[in-house]
Amino acid sequence: MSTAAANDTATERARISSAPGNNSDSVTSEAGSGGEARTRQVYFPGHGYAATRVVRRESLAPGDGADGPMIVESMDSTVVVPPEWSLRASENGILDVTRR
Repeated sequence: MSTAAANDTATERARISSAPGNNSDSVTSEAGSGGEARTRQVYFPGHGYAATRVVRRESLAPGDGADGPMIVESMDSTVVVPPEWSLRASENGILDVTRR
């Protein structure tokens, strides 16, 4: 069995373009300049374009979680949570992304 199969790991590609929108979920989206929730239109292969919430990593508290699509941004990395995947912030600061 390969390591990828054992860990149920997948690689997703996304095309990101700026397009404001709104989204409500258990994880709060980063506010845009007008105070609205920040979203982007993102292309996910097999799903097409989806309004995708954008959050700052430092805004996630341990135990926070949400279903994708979602983008988690920080100074040194970006985590893309595709549709049909979920994210949960662990107690030790790790972002656990799993297939639903």
